[in-house]
Amino acid sequence: MNTWGPIWNLKSAERMLTTLQTVFKRYGYEPDGVCGTQSSSARSHRTYALRESASGDGGFECVAASTNVPSPLAEIELLLLAVSCFREFNITVRIGWNNPDGLVAEAQRVLLRELGLEETCFFDPALGNGDSANPRFVFEIAGLNSSDVTGLGYGERIADGGERGGPAATLTLLLKPIMERLGSAGTASSEVAIYSSAQNLAVALLAAEELRGCGIAARLDIGLSGRKPSKEGASERFHIVVGADGRGADAVTVVDARNKSEAVWQLDEALHRLAQAIL
Repeated sequence: MNTWGPIWNLKSAERMLTTLQTVFKRYGYEPDGVCGTQSSSARSHRTYALRESASGDGGFECVAASTNVPSPLAEIELLLLAVSCFREFNITVRIGWNNPDGLVAEAQRVLLRELGLEETCFFDPALGNGDSANPRFVFEIAGLNSSDVTGLGYGERIADGGERGGPAATLTLLLKPIMERLGSAGTASSEVAIYSSAQNLAVALLAAEELRGCGIAARLDIGLSGRKPSKEGASERFHIVVGADGRGADAVTVVDARNKSEAVWQLDEALHRLAQAIL
């Protein structure tokens, strides 16, 4: 039974957004009154907002936007965000995606395979991706066991970011079909920041997903294009550094900012200890 009231009602949409906030917080997304209007600084931004549906049908949609988050992290993170949102609602989806950049597309396929999501997030060459002058990463979300053909969401990545001032990626979730298939929602907990180099991206993503699956918010900072991730200005209590000081990806450094302590553990042990400390 749908307990959210009329699907065209703003109050219902706001209640749905409250549920989605649980997932957005885990991925480091903050509420923004007008999604996608961040400054042109080099600092990455992750925001989300509720707005009237672009289709003009009187419904509502939730838009998550990231700016200055490098590829392939932005694309993979949005796919993971979408999958996590629908898992919260017990809704099974398949996400088709396409990327005109062959090298980046192959890197994304490898990461999704290592994350065990190759079947859920599948490469779909039939999806359009803009003209040759402005190629775009695109994806479409479709629900399974659905009685209609309404999609549950879509997204894109624009290389130059347009007016956003940097590389931009968006995820749009259509609230009407989600509310029609509403399941149950969980709760969020404290936050962890995970830092990694590009070569350890898959390990960092897996660690973040395991924490999020326990209800622990996890933010990724990946050093791509020669940039080293930095803990400066970070608000999280716990920081996981993957592959620090030449160690293998399985040995991570865990920093407790509150107690000003640092330890090196195997990844599985570190995640277990953090779960015990936070939950």
